[in-house]
Amino acid sequence: MYPAEKKPFTPRFITRILVLSFLAIGWYSIKILVEANNNNKHRISAGNENTTVQEIVTFDDWEDTHPPEYPVYNEEEALQNVFYAKVAFCTEHAITSWSCGDMCERAPIVGLDKVKYIPEGERFQVQGYVAEIPTDVENDVKCMISFRGSLNVANWYADFLTMLRPWPLNDLAGAKWCIGCKAHYGFTEAYEELRDSVHSAIAELGCNRLVLTGHSLGAAIATIASFDLRASMGYQVDATWTYGKPRIGNQEFVTNFVQAATKQGVSPPMWRIVHYHDPVPRAPPHLPGLHPVAHGALEIYYTDRASSRYRVCPQHGAIENQSESCMGGWPLYFPVNMDHVSYLNQTFAFKNFPDDCKAMES
Repeated sequence: MYPAEKKPFTPRFITRILVLSFLAIGWYSIKILVEANNNNKHRISAGNENTTVQEIVTFDDWEDTHPPEYPVYNEEEALQNVFYAKVAFCTEHAITSWSCGDMCERAPIVGLDKVKYIPEGERFQVQGYVAEIPTDVENDVKCMISFRGSLNVANWYADFLTMLRPWPLNDLAGAKWCIGCKAHYGFTEAYEELRDSVHSAIAELGCNRLVLTGHSLGAAIATIASFDLRASMGYQVDATWTYGKPRIGNQEFVTNFVQAATKQGVSPPMWRIVHYHDPVPRAPPHLPGLHPVAHGALEIYYTDRASSRYRVCPQHGAIENQSESCMGGWPLYFPVNMDHVSYLNQTFAFKNFPDDCKAMES
């Protein structure tokens, strides 16, 4: 199951495996319950007109009171990327015909000949698409890449495989752009199944600029893909948009992810959006010396269930913002809720998706 490194099964090694397995089962049992329960009690009609308030940038628990300079968070752009993320949940027919109801209408593409479906991986069954999207820049072929979040047992199995292993993989192992990097086994393996298809789709569409998005598992895959496409393939990749993203890799992974974006003049490298008491961004847990995982980039934390207020929560490299006003400030005895399947008042509960999104053919 794991990389073929022959290590003795010492008591310490066995204890580590048992602890990680226990933590993974706990965290991802919550995740499965949240995502499998499609009765989103807190869903708010998309027709509601809410005034969103940006609260003061929070850095209050830090010695350094001068956070990095970032562009202004654009909530309208964030909402549009929610729709691009939702489209990835649809059937191949709905994606290739771009006929998935309101969310396809709110996520424009250049044309039906400019969208490529990325079929499910054999083992972990993640799917996605690459599509050329409109841009005002002349001769700019900008493409959206989106991956589906957890929807089936194979996806949840990928979530469960939390052990860190060296990344990048195969021919890229030991690449200078990510020395010392380790990342989540399930997420990296799920992306590896899709990697060739993603690269082929980009080449076929002639994309010269990329933007990636995803929710939950899809957010994790989008993060890994954006790193790969920036660092190993040299594509210009705009800031990645993630919703409910779990932690992926160690400090080296996060630091090098940021550096790869910085070299391209991209800041922040990611808009990491967290909805209120969503437990998934707190998983897998960071355990120094045992399972040292971290988030990267800029956190946008929505402070209530109605997504009426948010805080901009910067961080230092791989050191997450621990302000009580941000994601890490609410206690973990609140984890069983429906906040994971609602972002910017749009549901990711597949049960509530339009029938057009689920259609197998016309």
